[in-house]
Amino acid sequence: MSFKAVIVANQAHARFWIWEDADPFDGQRQQLQELESLMNPMEPGVAKEVWSNAKAGRNRGASHQGHGYDDHRQNHLDEFERRFCSAIAAHGKQVIDQHQIRSLVLVAPPEVLGHLRREIQTIWPKHLRIQELSKDLVKQSATELQHYLTQKKLLPSFAEPKH
Repeated sequence: MSFKAVIVANQAHARFWIWEDADPFDGQRQQLQELESLMNPMEPGVAKEVWSNAKAGRNRGASHQGHGYDDHRQNHLDEFERRFCSAIAAHGKQVIDQHQIRSLVLVAPPEVLGHLRREIQTIWPKHLRIQELSKDLVKQSATELQHYLTQKKLLPSFAEPKH
């Protein structure tokens, strides 16, 4: 049974992992096991299609003088990101409950980490030990991620099974 999880996220993608303990009977080592992933339906690439023009800013009036305007595009993008972080937090809660997680490593870029902190504080268990790493590692393979987190001392080092 595993009591540790890892969530790696950025603005577009979140991956949920559990730390599998070594099984002394089959000779396997401890390893990260990916459970599933979530994709942001309004990731930055898709969100650009929401607006008719590519850039907000200046436009020409009837008198051919430029004037500035703000379509609050950044506010909308921030809201899309906040909603995705809310979905990550809710799904993380399911993983925590289902796998009886006691310790969790949360890895995300700074702006995503900020949104996640606000979302998790009311729904995740208070006893949960959370370690944070401010970095975008969502594209890392299981081996690369495990090696990096081990170097940062966020996961136990690779351990040979005891016989």
